[in-house]
Amino acid sequence: MTRAQGRRSNDRRGLAAGEPLPVRYALAVAFAAIALVFSLGLAATHTFIARIQIAAQEITENSSPTISAMSSMRSTLRRLQIAVDEDLDACDVAGCPATDRIAAYQDDLRVRWNRYRLIPAFPDEPNLWPPVDEALDRAGQAIAAALDLARAGRSGDAEARLREQVTPAFDRLDAALARIQDADHAAGVAAAARIEELARLATFASAALVVLTVALTILAAFLAIRLVQRYERSLRERAEDLEQFAGRVAHDLRGPLVSTHVALQQVRRLTSGSAREALHRGQHGLDRLRQLVEDLLEFARAGALDAHGTATDVHEVVDDVVGYLGPLAAENHVEVRIERLPRESVACSRGVLTSIVQNLLQNAITHMGASDVRVVRVRVPPAPGARRIRIEVEDTGPGIPEALGEGVFEPYARGAAPGVPGHGIGLATVRRFVSAHGGRIGFRPTMGRGTLFWLEMPRGATLPDRQVPA
Repeated sequence: MTRAQGRRSNDRRGLAAGEPLPVRYALAVAFAAIALVFSLGLAATHTFIARIQIAAQEITENSSPTISAMSSMRSTLRRLQIAVDEDLDACDVAGCPATDRIAAYQDDLRVRWNRYRLIPAFPDEPNLWPPVDEALDRAGQAIAAALDLARAGRSGDAEARLREQVTPAFDRLDAALARIQDADHAAGVAAAARIEELARLATFASAALVVLTVALTILAAFLAIRLVQRYERSLRERAEDLEQFAGRVAHDLRGPLVSTHVALQQVRRLTSGSAREALHRGQHGLDRLRQLVEDLLEFARAGALDAHGTATDVHEVVDDVVGYLGPLAAENHVEVRIERLPRESVACSRGVLTSIVQNLLQNAITHMGASDVRVVRVRVPPAPGARRIRIEVEDTGPGIPEALGEGVFEPYARGAAPGVPGHGIGLATVRRFVSAHGGRIGFRPTMGRGTLFWLEMPRGATLPDRQVPA
């Protein structure tokens, strides 16, 4: 292992040992902070709204109605004062007129005063009510005394009573009403000032919360991107290790395979009959294995990508794999049928395509279970002009457990069928090869009668014309 590889391995060990944990914790804290800031913002907003509503209610339900009531009473008081002056002057000229407008104005004042007292009051406002009650009583008494003197023909005494008692009583009542009006006006102004201050604070708090939320969101996004980048880097490094491992394994296997091939050739020359035929089959299988190892080694050297322009005949590979797996299918009492297999090519090496098809077929054969109908079908649906070639492998086995789902493509994933040999890496290898070549892979159940695996690989170069056996 080189120093660079050692350092990279140490970096990955540090990553796996917990280096991303602070990032994950920081990301969790950032999201929690965003949620907390959002909650505090909502709480602060509701608080400001509630306080603004209280201040607005003070204006609309107390201050404004009180000012309106006091203005109306003071206006009525002025009309009452004018009516008293006019009636007393009329008594000097032609006798006291028989009118009840003075009594009507007095009743109106009482009615308005009683209605006003039903309006919600500020805390200190009731302290201003006794002077009004006293002024109303004194004004009523002084008016009655002045009118009695005028009706008795004592106009001079009536005028004196008007100057000394009635007019001062009117002034005191007007001053008492004005104090209430001024107090509520000041309270309304204070409530409006509170509303303005609360609105300013709400605006400032909203801006601060927005800035803080944006900052936390940016931090969370940065941490999330950093975590994803670390994860992707870890995946890339693991993929590189796997490719290097595959290359080393293929390289280490190539030497013994060559030696075995030479030995089989020598032994074959010295034998005859059935033994020679058995050695021939063994040598053919060894040649297939050598080709597979060579292609895998080339695949690993190319960084998991085949050379540009590579094309493999699907028909030849399928025929070859079906023939190779014939004994396994017979042992499991499975019939392998080749359906709709036009002469198409895919853009990958023969070894890669052989590994893909062999894994899918072998997986279908060995996982047939106790099914009564034991058939595996291989087909390539015709798609003239399509950019991808689709290969389908359909079986009549028990199907894939619903709980496993897409996890069937994960390494070491195993179905529920007991006693089936394997390590659970076949389908993971298939997906790795297909994805590395820009293809897609998936599966679907066939109405409770098994599973259909499908893959789509980029179309390869056009194959030279030749006759292909049906």
